[in-house]
Amino acid sequence: MGPNLLSDAIAFLVLLTYAFMPYLTPKTLAFGVRIPEERQPDPFLQQVRRDYFIGLFVVLLMTIGINHYTHSLTENFRFLITLGVLFVLLMGNYEIAHTRVETRKQHEQWYQGYPEAMMAIIEPEDVKTLRKPFTLWLIVNAFFVFLLAVITIGVYPHLPKTLPIHWSSQGFVENRVSKTWWTVLQPLFTLVVVMVGISLFEIYLLSHLRPDIDPHNPQASRMQYFLFVRRMLHALGIVQFGIVLSFGLTDFSMWGWIKHPSSIILTGPALLAVLAVMAITFVTGQEGSRLAVTPHDNTPYRHRNDDAQWKAGLWYYNPSDPKWLVTKRFGVGWTLNFAHPISWLMIGVILALVIVSIAFHH
Repeated sequence: MGPNLLSDAIAFLVLLTYAFMPYLTPKTLAFGVRIPEERQPDPFLQQVRRDYFIGLFVVLLMTIGINHYTHSLTENFRFLITLGVLFVLLMGNYEIAHTRVETRKQHEQWYQGYPEAMMAIIEPEDVKTLRKPFTLWLIVNAFFVFLLAVITIGVYPHLPKTLPIHWSSQGFVENRVSKTWWTVLQPLFTLVVVMVGISLFEIYLLSHLRPDIDPHNPQASRMQYFLFVRRMLHALGIVQFGIVLSFGLTDFSMWGWIKHPSSIILTGPALLAVLAVMAITFVTGQEGSRLAVTPHDNTPYRHRNDDAQWKAGLWYYNPSDPKWLVTKRFGVGWTLNFAHPISWLMIGVILALVIVSIAFHH
């Protein structure tokens, strides 16, 4: 599988994810807009969803057209253009749906007559239980990273004077570097940084749990969020394991143990891990919204109408919120509070790591 087919596969997975997105969000959200749960069956919202899917089909056709008319470009440039344009088109399609729902909500005053509330329920036992999947995957992944480090140190004296660090789609070497301890250990250092970064995120998540409780049905919402976080910890562990395997295959290719490594060989484990995570998220939903739970203690309250803190329903900006990590409104997982300094520090660190990695490979 060359980069063209690989980029097509990634584009298809992205489109598939966006197609499922409206069905993964909680019932109190519609395209990033906070709504009373009773509004979900509204014919207007159903029409917006249908139009959203039509938009996705148009995006698919445009992506195919872009791939056709950019075949003369270099593989990497074509890959970047395809994914970049796809992202812009998907965001545009989402924003159309978001604006329609937000406008109708304001015009018809959907929240009028509903008492609003915010609620937080955190059980100490929940946190203790959530530490188990985190610890399990931490031990498993740390073992394989340690094993890779031992193998790397052991093979160093036997490696040739120059090592390949970049391959074409057919697996032919395009770039080599001289053998030094830095060039040999750099992939391992990068892997450790990535693994530590994900683990620190998980530790923060466990130590700063803030369930987005639905005050209309608080106990059911708490149980859904607990199951959601537990499954996401397993998902992150699977992603880490896939990354470890991909880095290991890259090292084996540098050492000459794998001849003519293709893109799918080097990225295959990570892509399989992503597919597994997608399956988990489709079954679970954002904040566990697709999970059936037994408690139904309905109250007269509705979730606070907090649209003002969400720009376009995607970017959270709330200077008064001490949390820098919050659950997404459209999608599965968490996003940053862009009014918090730590969020920008995190973005800076990620950009720095990307630049260092690109500089090393060139």
